[in-house]
Amino acid sequence: MHLLQTSVVKADGIYWGRPNGPDPQKLWIEDNSGLIYTTWLTSCPGGGGMLTEHRQEGDDPPVGIDSMRQAITFRVHRQYQEAMTLLRSIVNDPQETSFIKQWALRELLWDVAASRTTGHPGYLRALTDPQLQYIIRGTLAQALLNEGQVDAALQEWDFNIQNYANSPLECAALYGKFMAAVYRNHDLTQASQLYLQLSSRYPAAHQTLLAQRQLALEQRRHNGLGRSIEQHSSQATIPSDYRLEQNFPNPFNPSTQIKYSLPVGGKVSLVVYDVLGRKVADLANDYREAGYHFATWNASSQASGVYFARFTVTNAEGKVGYLKVNKLVLMK
Repeated sequence: MHLLQTSVVKADGIYWGRPNGPDPQKLWIEDNSGLIYTTWLTSCPGGGGMLTEHRQEGDDPPVGIDSMRQAITFRVHRQYQEAMTLLRSIVNDPQETSFIKQWALRELLWDVAASRTTGHPGYLRALTDPQLQYIIRGTLAQALLNEGQVDAALQEWDFNIQNYANSPLECAALYGKFMAAVYRNHDLTQASQLYLQLSSRYPAAHQTLLAQRQLALEQRRHNGLGRSIEQHSSQATIPSDYRLEQNFPNPFNPSTQIKYSLPVGGKVSLVVYDVLGRKVADLANDYREAGYHFATWNASSQASGVYFARFTVTNAEGKVGYLKVNKLVLMK
């Protein structure tokens, strides 16, 4: 797999040809790119490596394929309630294959979060299909976290660590606990211990790389080694290109800082949207001189979840010279 510069690929629920996730020797990831995966298949589903569609003219479509397409179409048009209803019907269909049911259950978590629907943890716990229990274990903690039930999510992660050793569930659980230790408890000692467990058991996992970077940043911040953006702004140097940094910390609660740089002055717009496309914060909307700048977003009035910061710079002619969108994660 080759990821070009500035590309990010999310790849969950994939069989990588081996039981312990992708082989780092077969990944070519360029600068400022990333591969994000939290769950993977440990064996080839149904004897095949990919879900493929084989049909001849006049044949009926394979069971589930059209429903999957329709669910994705609903999401593209932000019809989350319709998508949730369809995905749940797939999960509850006794004639549906276990592979497509598992796909539907993973996708359902996204639509529940996007629509801010509550009660999803109870729905997951009520499912009794034994073929879905592994996927349920993998999504329940995140469902609880989306509703602000951090302590309950921590209990689920502990359960997965104790009962699913050497699996994607344990890897995701260790990373979840690491994030809570850093951004909720502000306990770098506990975070360091969790990082050591994660790196020793899953050295090639994307979560391990993220944890390494996040821990190093927090340690620098704690030890007073990092320079603030005000110090950068006071220098005479001018940045060579436009840049929007990833917010820090991320995930955060309740405030985070977003840094950006301008090689020339221009009209700056920095707006935060929720997953439904609604504007929730306007952090900048005026002219800024060339240099280094930052904005702070206090999200104390917002619910836990995913948000998007849209950064636009317009030149003197009214043309957009730079545009970038970053994902922000609020975890209360």
